[in-house]
Amino acid sequence: MRNFHHTENGKEVTTEISDEMRFFTSYNHFISQTVSNEKLQCVTDCELLRITRKNVEKAAAIGLTSQEYTKKALQYYLHVSKQRMVDPTTLSEKECYLKLMKFSPSIIHDIPLVYTASYLGLNAGSVSRIRQEVS
Repeated sequence: MRNFHHTENGKEVTTEISDEMRFFTSYNHFISQTVSNEKLQCVTDCELLRITRKNVEKAAAIGLTSQEYTKKALQYYLHVSKQRMVDPTTLSEKECYLKLMKFSPSIIHDIPLVYTASYLGLNAGSVSRIRQEVS
């Protein structure tokens, strides 16, 4: 799955890609309970379970397991978001690509290049060039 939005000039920006089974949403809007300008898209075949914010709160009130899951999901999101802000300032384009390839190889193999490039903050030509260098 991917999370994306459009800039004012209509450019599509992928802000998140998931290649694993996990809670996936527009986290900021889910937490603040505001209407999101982001869109979620299944890029490959997916099986989805849907839950509302109200039901998340009900489940958390009932059981510790739900509270722990919600806490871990949010901690994961915060960690990944922070790392995505730091990586472009500390790693080269190639290093960013190699890191994604190391930790999420299915994204490199299963997600269209244009989405991967947008996710990395690169243009598709740069990612194509890096792929050729790496292979």
